[in-house]
Amino acid sequence: MQNRLSILMPVYNVEKYLDMSVRSVLEQTSDQWELIMVDDGSTDSSGAMCDQYAAADSRITVIHKANGGLISARKAAIKITKNEFCIFLDSDDFLAPHCVERVLQVLQESDADIVMYGFQQYDDGKLGECYPVVSEKQSIPVEHFRRTLAISSTYNSLCTKAIRTIYLKESPLMEQAITLNIGEDKLTMLYPATRAKKIVAIPDVLYFYRTNANSLTHTFNGRMLKERIGLELTDITYSYVKQWKMNAPDIIEGMSTLLWQNMVGVTNLILSGNCSKDAKQELRKIKIKRNIPSYIVHYNKCHTLSYKDKVKLFWFTLIYG
Repeated sequence: MQNRLSILMPVYNVEKYLDMSVRSVLEQTSDQWELIMVDDGSTDSSGAMCDQYAAADSRITVIHKANGGLISARKAAIKITKNEFCIFLDSDDFLAPHCVERVLQVLQESDADIVMYGFQQYDDGKLGECYPVVSEKQSIPVEHFRRTLAISSTYNSLCTKAIRTIYLKESPLMEQAITLNIGEDKLTMLYPATRAKKIVAIPDVLYFYRTNANSLTHTFNGRMLKERIGLELTDITYSYVKQWKMNAPDIIEGMSTLLWQNMVGVTNLILSGNCSKDAKQELRKIKIKRNIPSYIVHYNKCHTLSYKDKVKLFWFTLIYG
């Protein structure tokens, strides 16, 4: 393994934003990186642009594959990387100029397995809200990291972490045919959370997340609504929680609350009119209530859910259960 970072970038129909994203890599203050771009069956000029970047810089590798979704594209990149650590960059976002240099510095100083850093929103040429993960550099207890990952979305994002590559390569996810399009970051983080011995968080904001790239209003289909609820992801998370020996009542209530909150979100989408008639009919066929795992605590017993949310859940489970 070389003392470099592998930057993994899935690419799909982002010709408008791709150049800014790649330039943020090319303009890094450190040259200790490789960029693996996975063209996931783009139908615009993104694939050709990837080839142009690779022809101009030997540190860039391009994979072209049939469209298979974000998890599939990331797997393709993970399989060929040879460096000890990976970071992830979505192809409509960009990195701070010193991202690679700072992450390598922290890895060398701390001997961490995972390094977490902050991000800032970017919208229409303007910097937005800033989200540092901590106020000062610190070690995050592994048990705290696992607990937080299980019961919230706080530590989900792959794009704000450097992760030891072997944890990604040896993850069961690499051999599983899971095609989640919502919650894929948490799904990918579960195994590294199992293997990691040392996790370090730094206050640096090293990633910029474009908020307007997919901001157009669109209609959700039944599968997307089901994935937003997260029944499959909840079950997979629970299998890890048991493996971690952390399935105590407070953790289970936290996981339950998260699932019910997801359901409230879907209820709000339905009430807003962003779901087609076919999608709602498809959702009814799923019989959500019957498929809620037996370990999930009923929403009436989840103490942090508001009365308003519980009313929405009563309505949702009555209509779609």
